[in-house]
Amino acid sequence: MRKNILLGSGVLVLTLLIAGVWLFFKNNSVSDIGTPTPLNQQGVIETPPFTQIADQTVSAFFVTKNENVVYIDTSGVIYRNGTAISTAPVPNISSVAFSSDGHRILINQRDLIETFVIFNIDSTRWEWTLPQETRSASWSPISSDQLAYITDAGIFQLDLLSGKNTLLTKAKQYGVNLHWVTSDTILLAEQPLSQTKTSVWAYSLSDNSFSKLFEGLDILIRPIDAFSFIKQSEGDLGVFDSSGIEILKLPFGTLPSKCDVANNHVSFYCGIPNVLLEKQQLKAYFKGERFTNDVLQTQRLLPDSGDIQNTRIPLGDVDINALQAFNNTIYFINRLDNKLYALPLSRN
Repeated sequence: MRKNILLGSGVLVLTLLIAGVWLFFKNNSVSDIGTPTPLNQQGVIETPPFTQIADQTVSAFFVTKNENVVYIDTSGVIYRNGTAISTAPVPNISSVAFSSDGHRILINQRDLIETFVIFNIDSTRWEWTLPQETRSASWSPISSDQLAYITDAGIFQLDLLSGKNTLLTKAKQYGVNLHWVTSDTILLAEQPLSQTKTSVWAYSLSDNSFSKLFEGLDILIRPIDAFSFIKQSEGDLGVFDSSGIEILKLPFGTLPSKCDVANNHVSFYCGIPNVLLEKQQLKAYFKGERFTNDVLQTQRLLPDSGDIQNTRIPLGDVDINALQAFNNTIYFINRLDNKLYALPLSRN
């Protein structure tokens, strides 16, 4: 009798376990949306084909609404669709920021002195140099004619059409990076310091006021559109609005530079490293001393059912940097060779 009870209990547990596994995979289905991404004999999704779209090694790029690809090669020459549009290289580039519409480029050059220069892609001319004491600058999220920058005297707004400089606030902020994330909000992110908590502040242009949004270790920010940004801190990754409210928590162990959001926050794309980068490994990664092989993780909200569709596409020897999603195509720089690639995705 006891054996029968034990046997019956074992069958019941096994049945419940199988049902639970079936429900898990039913609700968390992984689908193949590569173009094409055939299955091999072992049932594993093969690496989809992607296209190299620049012969040069690339440090930064932008895809415009009319699908022009503008990029800067590692020597500092600016290209549009493979044709050089700047007359001379810009050496010792520290950072590059494209305006929201891709009409202008802000380049931070660190040579004997640190300078910020602006290049007009439409006219193919260098048109502006920010004051020499500028420490950080950011484009307006809605206009390529406006940008904000910070000096020892405060935060300024520059109108490139009129040439007018407006002092927004005399508040002195040192060791911060500016991120103009909405028409009314500029984020000031303290530069990450090892073993020391740093903060992210929001400055309101209309109220001329500051408010603290976050405090934590190793905070990284990446603006993604005119009202939201991706933030990572202590391993947690999420999409936030300008008030610091989390819109979506991304369950991915990766970096903001490897992620993008598209289709009005319906689709999320992230390059996921094959190994979790711990703090010391992360520092080596940023110094270019460590590399990863990434899988492209997509998360898409299905409007009809409200379900979340997750997709994982292996990419092989690819370490994604500066990922940008546009018109169902993923653009990225591969840190292993610094070349620019495009990966088309299916529309299903």
